[in-house]
Amino acid sequence: MRKRIRPIILTLACLIGPSLSSAGRATARNDITAPVTTPDLILTYYPPAALAAGVEGEATLACPRLRHGAPVDCTVVGERPGNQGFGAAALSLAAHATRNLNMSELTETPYNQLDFFFRLNPPSISPDLLAKPHFAPRWERLPTADILSRLYPAEARRKRIGGNAVLRCKVITNGYLVDCAATATPPGLGFEDAALKLVPYLKVRNQTDDGAPSIGATITLPLRFR
Repeated sequence: MRKRIRPIILTLACLIGPSLSSAGRATARNDITAPVTTPDLILTYYPPAALAAGVEGEATLACPRLRHGAPVDCTVVGERPGNQGFGAAALSLAAHATRNLNMSELTETPYNQLDFFFRLNPPSISPDLLAKPHFAPRWERLPTADILSRLYPAEARRKRIGGNAVLRCKVITNGYLVDCAATATPPGLGFEDAALKLVPYLKVRNQTDDGAPSIGATITLPLRFR
């Protein structure tokens, strides 16, 4: 019996759970548990070998829960370049993230996804979870199931092959996305192009749950084609 190709299963990145009330967003200094953050302190999380070799990198974590605004139970779902310690460094930074005790615990469905950027000019790691709780942009508009089905790569559908793709974009005015890039496995079957064709159907909210602007943020969307 031939296996039937099911519609694309879309896993969203950077989707925060239920909106917080104004009380939940309170940031009274006495309710925030955080180390005294300095540029030197955040850089202690930069992988030593990569720092010494002048290597920049990125890491992406999936975190199923937020506890007082801090990510909990995270796992590494991507790092570039590999074998440089950026994934482990991001996990360590998340484990020591600042918590706001006014914020309750949230279960993320799907997982909240955090992108970390390790840069050398000037030396920095962002987001700085030591400074304050970090909130990624939330999705305002997503493609329908019909659109997802239409974008399934023809060759992969014909061969009954599934795949995974990661779409990474920059947020601009009104929540639209630009400067997008896509990677996929297996390569060469059209999953990268399918991911890029989703961009016109995507939009994020102008502000994160803590009131920060979404403009300028980098957002990641993992996709599974099955």
